[in-house]
Amino acid sequence: MSAATAFAVEGGFGLLAIDGDLATRAAGDPFKAILDRDEVIRAMASLDEDLRIVIVLHYWADLTLEGVAERVGWPIGTVKSRLHRALSTMRSRLEAPVVAEVRR
Repeated sequence: MSAATAFAVEGGFGLLAIDGDLATRAAGDPFKAILDRDEVIRAMASLDEDLRIVIVLHYWADLTLEGVAERVGWPIGTVKSRLHRALSTMRSRLEAPVVAEVRR
């Protein structure tokens, strides 16, 4: 996942890449950017539902960890540990070497 920071844009929010190399790569090769995004989505989809919901609520719905805990009815410690486990699992899957499957 890329490092990014949010900034206000005429009442909305945008993302500003803070990794210059990543921004250059994405601008130079939009197909690579799509593949990277799809890889992240596949890694997220492979998570257990309890791990995935924490990722979705925290990063996509932009809820605080306390907000996630309130929304799902779990203690804050459970939310934090599941977020940690989800990110660790995704990181290991994204860093694993890709083995191409060849069909004949």
